Amino acid sequence: MRAIYRRELRAFFTSVTGWLFIAAHICLAGLYFFAVNLLSGYGNVADTVSSILFLLLLTTPVLTMRILAEDRKQKTDQLILTAPVSVSGIVLGKYLAMATVFTVPVGVMALFPLILRSYGTVPMGESYTAVLVYYLFGLACIAVGLFVSSITESQIIAAVVTFALLFAAYMMSAITSLISQSGNWLTAILNAFNFSSRLEDLLGGTLDLKAVVYFVTVIAVFLFLTVQSIQKRRYQISVRSLKFGAYSSGMIVLVAAIAVFVNLALSALPDSYTTIDVTQQKLYSLTDTTKNLVQGLQEDVTIYVINSESGQ
Repeated sequence: MRAIYRRELRAFFTSVTGWLFIAAHICLAGLYFFAVNLLSGYGNVADTVSSILFLLLLTTPVLTMRILAEDRKQKTDQLILTAPVSVSGIVLGKYLAMATVFTVPVGVMALFPLILRSYGTVPMGESYTAVLVYYLFGLACIAVGLFVSSITESQIIAAVVTFALLFAAYMMSAITSLISQSGNWLTAILNAFNFSSRLEDLLGGTLDLKAVVYFVTVIAVFLFLTVQSIQKRRYQISVRSLKFGAYSSGMIVLVAAIAVFVNLALSALPDSYTTIDVTQQKLYSLTDTTKNLVQGLQEDVTIYVINSESGQ
């Protein structure tokens, strides 16, 4: 894995792709940081992060489109597939190389709250949670792009399909609302690939562990799918292809079922166990002041909740 990692990392930094990816993120993040935080005086870096999330939809396909598709087109993948390297090692090496490239601009963004702090009070918890959200979202996008690159030998097709999938996931809340306002079985299935609602949960001032685990499972599932995609080609040159096909299909179903179960189990837990209030004023926590105020109430308070009959 280390050899694959060093090879891919060297390839990114000896070509324009890696530097262009880093420059695009640093330039746009710096521009929004200057305009939103420094010029307009907003102390929360989350405002900047939420404004540049769309950049990952454009840059991730460029970063991932050649990572496996180029090897497949030039037939150099056969050299790797016949080498004494595990397929999981190949996938992890390539993924970690792209993750390392992505870590560079995220590391620069991590300096933004420290810069703002020299000018006044900054909500550090919210700001660094936003940076974490950007990092998790980017890693999930890279995992999706890596899988798409493994199923085609055309870099253009890999880039277009990756962008289409990421854009659909980013806009899934709007798509499901167009299908049904109250929700149905189709929207329930589509919401399994809903990035936007999880991003909103994390950028709203709370560190939602449900959303964090969701993005981690997305990364794990797409890395596993990439391994299965490459492994299938490895055994196409042997008589074990049929047996592996059945085994691979079973494993994909099992991994998908585990991912769904983990997320459903977490969603069933109360929010008090899965959310951490990171706001400076503890807006989403019951403070002593709130408890004293509630205890001092002499009359009943009626709370109205407007929701669909299905509760979705």
